[in-house]
Amino acid sequence: MRLNLPVLASLLATLALAPSLAAAKSYTDNDAQVTQDCASDPEASVDGNNITLTLVGACSTISVNGNNITVRAESIKALAVMGNDNKAYVVAAGSVSVMGNGNTVRYGKGLGKAKKPKVRNLGSKNSVKKGKE
Repeated sequence: MRLNLPVLASLLATLALAPSLAAAKSYTDNDAQVTQDCASDPEASVDGNNITLTLVGACSTISVNGNNITVRAESIKALAVMGNDNKAYVVAAGSVSVMGNGNTVRYGKGLGKAKKPKVRNLGSKNSVKKGKE
């Protein structure tokens, strides 16, 4: 049996996030605009479509699984984008994993002393780079 490394890496990343997302705030409604305060809810899972999520404060783990989602955040320790045609704008990020297709991620800087986040781009036609919205 031949291993498909991108699929295996995606599965491992999803499994690594699974325990922490068990208590995450979940957004499943389509066509919603929501704001979350990461001081009280540091984790989120976005599973719907056409959602705009604004994250205030320092977030720990954010998972974007739907399509056509826009995330704006001050700080995210670990961002995983597994859907398609999503946009994320983060002032400071620790790590960014993109496994979907046609996604755009812009970050201002890394967390702590890091100049940029750790980036894993396993999808197709994604753009992950330093920049603004």
